[in-house]
Amino acid sequence: MDIRDMNYFLQIAEYENISKAAEQLHISQPPLSRQLKKLEEELGVELFTRDNGRLQLTEAGYYFKERAQEVLALVEKTKGEMDEKYNGHSGKIRIGTIETLSAEKLPKWIAEFHELYPDVRYQIVNNNSEEIVRMLDKGLLDVGIVREPVNSQYFEKIRLQEDSWIAYIPNRNPLSQKNRRTIEIELADLKDEPLILPSRGIHERQIMTWFEMIGTEPRIICWYSSLVNGMALVKNGLGIMLCPKSAQSILDYSCAAVKEIVNPTMTTGSVIIWKNFHNLSEATRRFIDFVKDKEARNEIK
Repeated sequence: MDIRDMNYFLQIAEYENISKAAEQLHISQPPLSRQLKKLEEELGVELFTRDNGRLQLTEAGYYFKERAQEVLALVEKTKGEMDEKYNGHSGKIRIGTIETLSAEKLPKWIAEFHELYPDVRYQIVNNNSEEIVRMLDKGLLDVGIVREPVNSQYFEKIRLQEDSWIAYIPNRNPLSQKNRRTIEIELADLKDEPLILPSRGIHERQIMTWFEMIGTEPRIICWYSSLVNGMALVKNGLGIMLCPKSAQSILDYSCAAVKEIVNPTMTTGSVIIWKNFHNLSEATRRFIDFVKDKEARNEIK
């Protein structure tokens, strides 16, 4: 008895007729009848009763049908898992990403990778860096895209290109019109402005140090964990939002101006990470190698 025998049996059970089953299987009726008789002899039971050309499952036939369906389902599941693990042609990659990079880099990576491996599926989770790291550690994600710093003791990583900072300035603020022909603004121009900052502590400390470099302190009035919330505050005229430049592709330009902050310029680093010594699927490994190659080419440029 093999997988083919079980498949033949299930076709006969579905059509309750050997001729129809043979037609569906693209074989002639006599070999299929012989195969069924051989299967019954091997099992030592009758699988069908015969009544005017119609076949009906016996009690043993119903039992064998359940087992055959389970075996064939397990075979298909195993084939899929083997293909995913060792060929990387299919499967699902679970990716956690911070909001800014989910809008800029990740869609491009997935679109190009999808052309190479069209059967791979993706689950994308947006969250802050700390939560993404926690989910990776628990095995709930395969890879994460987060802002530095990251504890390198527990994760392998690929460093992505540095990101400069921008100011998202409401149109009613005169600074949105200053030097309209340029896309830059000096840090000193922001020293007395109400600022809306990202809530991650590392960013706030970085920005405080940044303002100390020009001998002043920032006037912080609010922190945001979501760009959507930050943009809403700007639209309502509460203040100027500071965020990494990678966020600019999802900002609403109808109500605010976007200017890169210079003199001095500050950058923030981001990485794609995955857990050390974790048994990654072949699809995930190939995705990581793909990103590594893309970033290496960007550095050469």
